[in-house]
Amino acid sequence: TVVSANYRVNDKYYLTLEEAYGSITGTEGIIVVEKNNTDNSTFTVASNKKITLNTNGKTITKTDSGLTNSGTLNIDGNGTIKTSEAIDLIINNGTLNLNGSGAINQENPTSDQYNAIHNDGSVKINGNTTITAELIGEELPLGPLKTYTEYALDFSKGDKLQLGNSTELDLKDPTFQKLINELKEGESFAI
Repeated sequence: TVVSANYRVNDKYYLTLEEAYGSITGTEGIIVVEKNNTDNSTFTVASNKKITLNTNGKTITKTDSGLTNSGTLNIDGNGTIKTSEAIDLIINNGTLNLNGSGAINQENPTSDQYNAIHNDGSVKINGNTTITAELIGEELPLGPLKTYTEYALDFSKGDKLQLGNSTELDLKDPTFQKLINELKEGESFAI
């Protein structure tokens, strides 16, 4: 065991996400976060890879570059991936599955042009992951909405709502159900 190792793949230990990912020779692998760390390495999941990043209750603070996914990236566990840098924290061009009860935080207070998740693929939130950022995915206008389309959800016609960029809203998700149940008559929300 290497005392200063931040990540583990099988029984081998690595300092950076890039090194851990580079050690995966097949098309699938699991990277386990071993301790809280600051990581400035490049992490890009290729289109032919399926990688699970188990945050294991730990915090990864990204600097210089975020995570890029062109394959399948599963983020499991109850840890946090965060940045306060002027970068998109996760750039998703593939399939991103957020499993567990962790957090994805873009904490840059001076810029509204960087995302917690910049999504050009498919994102599924399968657990209670918290995503904190000024923007998620496409840039949203600031201020009051000028145009909108009212839409009434009919829960009897299915349990998923397909949004743009292949993003699904799980209507049966406990967090979404809580939001709906807390709405008062006359209130609304925007997606």
